[in-house]
Amino acid sequence: MGNNTIKRKIRVSYTPAAFSEIASDRSSIAVVVDVFRASTTICAAFQRGIKKVIPVVEENEAIDYKRKGFLVAGERDGIKLDFCDYGNSPLGFPKKLTRKNLVITTTNGTRAINAVKGYDEVLIGSFCNIGKLIEHLSMEPKDLLIQCAGWKGDFSIEDSLFAGAFTESLVISGLFEISSDTALAAFTMWERAKADLAGFLRKSQHYQRLKKIGYEADMIFALKSNTTNVLPVWEDYYLKDKIK
Repeated sequence: MGNNTIKRKIRVSYTPAAFSEIASDRSSIAVVVDVFRASTTICAAFQRGIKKVIPVVEENEAIDYKRKGFLVAGERDGIKLDFCDYGNSPLGFPKKLTRKNLVITTTNGTRAINAVKGYDEVLIGSFCNIGKLIEHLSMEPKDLLIQCAGWKGDFSIEDSLFAGAFTESLVISGLFEISSDTALAAFTMWERAKADLAGFLRKSQHYQRLKKIGYEADMIFALKSNTTNVLPVWEDYYLKDKIK
């Protein structure tokens, strides 16, 4: 007998603005990706001991939390905000964070999270936890939306390449299929870049932008696969590690 398993569909939204045009089935799982750097930084915060990450879009929201005594990480245009304890750097935290809650506001990533938070399940993904994402999705019989953060409303190649890498792994599992031109485009880009991912991305605007302000080490780290087993998931108004 043939395999009659219905394969799950993969769609990719390249910016939060594009999300409203393709988002129809909110029973899908949404994975938000901001490789450079919010997704990677959020995973690093959980790895360092944080229990809840509260993403906020506006600076004023983060300032209000700071006044209430919360630990705050944040940046605009890649540069740490003056009132924040940390910037948006996965390498910027101490080895152990003793406080339980972290508020984060970023140029792109927190806006992408805000766009999809009405989905049945919202996860945070990057190369650092791609294996854990694949493991989780293999057990969930739902279609997938990969929501890229982009850069200030525009296409961002590093997020799109992650979407392609993620799509490739899910298709290889036999449980998913490429069901949209957006997923096919991401997969095709990944096929072109994967032999030398860092070399390919060094030409990109975001890589050059962050390199100029001293964050090349962050980007090299962000492109490493499976450096953590955390799986951030949206719950109510915050993110928690689904594994714990």
